[in-house]
Amino acid sequence: MVSLVFLHGSVHPGLALLFYADPGSGMLIWQLATAAALGLLFYARTFLRKIRLLRQTRALKQNPEQPAAER
Repeated sequence: MVSLVFLHGSVHPGLALLFYADPGSGMLIWQLATAAALGLLFYARTFLRKIRLLRQTRALKQNPEQPAAER
């Protein structure tokens, strides 16, 4: 399957640009999008863990006598 993308007038009013995307390029784009989404999820998980740890240490500093079972 051949797919063409047509852009008109983006660089010059009389210039028409055609871009060709073959199936290999399409799979590369999907792979890039999937890797970016998974990387974003990993980063978010790590970031949320750091925030949770920071909140726990602040609570521990504020109330050090509180038993561990009540935290």
